[in-house]
Amino acid sequence: MFFRIAHGSVSGRLLTGSLLKLLTLTAAALVFLCSGYLGINRAQAAGIDVEFEKTFGSENDDRGLSACPVDDGGYIIVGETVSGYQHGSGGRDVYLIKIDKSGLLQWKRSCGGIRDDYGVHIRQTKDGGYIIAGITESYSDYGSTNKDVYLVKTNTSGWKQWHKTYGNSGDDYGSCVQQTGDGGYIIAGKTTASKTGDTDVYLIKTSSSGRLEWEKTFGGHKADLANYVEQTNDGGYIVVGQTYSFGAGNFDGYMIKTNARGEKEWEKTFGGRGWDALHSVTQTKDGGYILTGETSTGSPGGSSAWLIKTDSKGSKLWEKTFNGKGWAVGRTVRQTDDRGCMAAGWTVSKDSGGFNFYLIKTDPNGKKIWEKTLKGTRFDRQFSIQQAGDGGYIVTGWWADLLKWNKTRSSGTEVYIMKIQQVP
Repeated sequence: MFFRIAHGSVSGRLLTGSLLKLLTLTAAALVFLCSGYLGINRAQAAGIDVEFEKTFGSENDDRGLSACPVDDGGYIIVGETVSGYQHGSGGRDVYLIKIDKSGLLQWKRSCGGIRDDYGVHIRQTKDGGYIIAGITESYSDYGSTNKDVYLVKTNTSGWKQWHKTYGNSGDDYGSCVQQTGDGGYIIAGKTTASKTGDTDVYLIKTSSSGRLEWEKTFGGHKADLANYVEQTNDGGYIVVGQTYSFGAGNFDGYMIKTNARGEKEWEKTFGGRGWDALHSVTQTKDGGYILTGETSTGSPGGSSAWLIKTDSKGSKLWEKTFNGKGWAVGRTVRQTDDRGCMAAGWTVSKDSGGFNFYLIKTDPNGKKIWEKTLKGTRFDRQFSIQQAGDGGYIVTGWWADLLKWNKTRSSGTEVYIMKIQQVP
């Protein structure tokens, strides 16, 4: 609909002035919304493009813990929900969210029992469905106070097809899952059930239907855990995490290579007398590995993002640290076409008061080519960063402040999703 304004009349001049004021305010609001309505300052995002930011949830605490790209170009997110009357069965439940490539909601699901259950890691399966690894109290075989590894398989629409639990009389946690070449699954985490130490690395292999094929534990007399697992080119597995049992002292980075039956072929530790951890690993084109994590050993800011390159036997070829804005951590890494590395994580300066998304590009010898940061006032070091499949990254976490405007909601959190693309 169009309106003709008589500019020569008093009413026309008043209407024109009011309209211009309205348009000015509207434009200012749009600039505000596009530039940082969820805590992102576009002026500070040089070299990184935010494709979308979204929140999802209901009346109580809902958190995103992991995400991955799917075949239709969208993303699947897993986490936890306490919004029981809308989403779950009781306590905390596994929360599953499917969005399209633009971040628009397609569906939401939940699963779990009457106690607390968490979805920690998710991957798409070969049949188009999803596999979730996490933790359950509802279905533990050892009583309501025990935690077991929780494995959930869904179809393409997110409806549960089956679930399985694994563990012993102690507490058992699933941190990472991957579908294996035979259609089964490999799960890594930690267990307190071992008789050798505080916690041990826990590695579980199942069939395609979740039937247990074997389980292994690794570690010493103190605390050891796994953060990530990946199947290797020879059909075995590479696991990374932390160890307090071995190494130079305090927590060190821990790397374990097994054969296809889960039998240990070798193990390595990395780090010094500080607090060191490995969060991700990928096999490189030369058969070796590139690892990322964090190290406080010799770090001027308390923690540095950590890159380590090894040969196929785990022997260190080089290691590099990157301080970003002062404090930094590496969360995920991939090898680039030029045989260099691209690592993503978090960085923060002591006086900034907020975390920055941190992207580092190196040459094949680990020499930094460039680094880029994106400041977000609502980022947190606990948030998951996963590769998005198109060269970008998907950030998953939770958001609280946005809920305060709505009087019908509590002060709980919503699932927070951001899609980031590196700009050449």
